[in-house]
Amino acid sequence: MPNTQDGFINKPEIEDELNSFRLSAEYIFDEGAVRSVEFGVNRTNRDKSKLDKGYYLTLAGYDGSDNYLETVPDEFLLSPTSLDFFGMGDVLSYDALAFYNAGGYTETDVADVDLSRATNSCSHFRRSLNRFC
Repeated sequence: MPNTQDGFINKPEIEDELNSFRLSAEYIFDEGAVRSVEFGVNRTNRDKSKLDKGYYLTLAGYDGSDNYLETVPDEFLLSPTSLDFFGMGDVLSYDALAFYNAGGYTETDVADVDLSRATNSCSHFRRSLNRFC
């Protein structure tokens, strides 16, 4: 089977909510060794979830053959990138994000072929109540 991956994109869905409430009071003494006492409560709730989504990208026109070629449409071409410092000359440069946004790639959900992505998703809820004096 030929290699059909031309790129990869991560699209995690992350939600993070933090709620906090603090109530405190201070009593100030008129005299003595202790000047004041502060007391109260602090409550915090945090709810966080992550859905680890990723997609293999394959050229939208790929026909499954081993010798498939596609010409980069002119509207995505950029000036060539010089790799003269490696002795390689100029290489093709194009706006890959614009090509992606224009539908130049087909996305294949990684979860369909790699079950470990599902175990990388999680949800956490934490609640704490602190009293202080």
